[in-house]
Amino acid sequence: MSTSSFVARSTSTFESLTKRSRPKVGIDLVDQKDGFVASYTTGDKIEGEVTVTAEHDIQFDDINITFEGLATTSVERSSSLAGSGRTSNAYQAFLKLRQPIRQTEYPHPRIFEAGCTFRFPFTFVVPDHLLPQACDHSKDNLHLRYAHTQLPPSLGDPMLAGDGVSLLDDMAPAMTRISYVIKVSVSRKPSVEGGRSTSLASVAKKVRVVPAVDEQPPLSIPDDCDDYCLRKERDVRKGLLRGKYGRLVIATSQPKPLQCDFPTRNGSSCSASTVATLHLRFDPVGDEQPPRLGTLWTKIKASTFYSIIPWDKFPSRSSNTYWTNIRGVYAETMPLSSRCIASVISASSDARQRLVLLLYYLETSAN
Repeated sequence: MSTSSFVARSTSTFESLTKRSRPKVGIDLVDQKDGFVASYTTGDKIEGEVTVTAEHDIQFDDINITFEGLATTSVERSSSLAGSGRTSNAYQAFLKLRQPIRQTEYPHPRIFEAGCTFRFPFTFVVPDHLLPQACDHSKDNLHLRYAHTQLPPSLGDPMLAGDGVSLLDDMAPAMTRISYVIKVSVSRKPSVEGGRSTSLASVAKKVRVVPAVDEQPPLSIPDDCDDYCLRKERDVRKGLLRGKYGRLVIATSQPKPLQCDFPTRNGSSCSASTVATLHLRFDPVGDEQPPRLGTLWTKIKASTFYSIIPWDKFPSRSSNTYWTNIRGVYAETMPLSSRCIASVISASSDARQRLVLLLYYLETSAN
C-alpha cells in the first residue's frame, strides 16, 4: 500500500470518527413557517426548543443558548497602485442574551445517551434598546447615544428581506449587514487544569428583527441642505436661445413619516402610506399663461451610511466625512408612480393674475 493511500484512508477514518463523536443539535421555533425566516419586533417573545441527539454516548459539561446581534461592515480602501486596494472589515457584537438552564434540566450524569433525544426550551424577549456599553465611543452630539442604542433592524441579508410571503429588496448595500441568530454551543471542560474547553457542536438559526421605533420630530432643514430639498425654482423659456417668460416655484412641507406595519405571523401586512402637498407657483414676466404640465414622477431614495469606525456625529451628504477610506454612503433609487397632471392646473382669465396654486396630494405606499 502506498503512503498516499494510507494517509487518505487515515484522514477519512478520522473525519468519520469525528462526525460520529459530535452530537446532532436542532433549533425549533414556535410558530415557525416553512420556507421563511421567523420575524419578530420589539417586545416579542422568541420561544423555541433545542434538541440534542447522539449516535453513541457522548460526555459533555455545558450547553449555551444565546440570542445574538452582530453588525459587520466592509470598506474597500483605495491604494496608490492602480487597480489595487484592500478591504477593511469591522465587527460589533452589540447584543448577547443568554438563556439560563437549571441544573435539573441537565441529564445526570451529563452524558448524551445514544438513541435518546434531549430537549432544552428557551425564551428570549426582543429588547427596545441596547445597553449603554453598545455606544461607549466619543460623540459630538448628545442625542447620538440614544440613536446608537436603539435596536437596529435586520439588514443586508437577502434571505431575511421578506414580508412572510415573498423575498423583498431592503435596498441595503452588500458591504453592510446586521444579523440576529439563536446560537447553541455544546462544550466539554478541559481534562487538565488550565486547558481549553472542547467544542462538541455549535449551530445557529437566523431570525429577522424589525424593531418598533418612536416617531421622530420634524427635521430642521437648512436652505443649503444637500440631503433634502423642500423648495425649488426654475426659469421657463420658450427656446434655448430665447429669453425667459416666467419662473416656476415649487415648494412643500415635510410629510409625516411612513409607518410600516410589522408582518403578522400568518404573513399578512398592511400597506404604509404618507401624503405630501405640493404648491406650484408661476410668476410670468408679462401676461404669459402658465406652461402646460405633463407628468409627475415620484420615487423613493434610500441612503445607507456605513463606516468601519464609530460615527461621532450624525452622517450627512453635505458633510465630507464619508468621502474617506473608512466611511462611505450607498444610495439606491426606486420609482414609485407616475401620474398625468395636465388637467390639474388651470390659469386665471385675468392676465394680471400672477399666482397659480396647485394642490397635489401625493400618496406613497410601501407594501
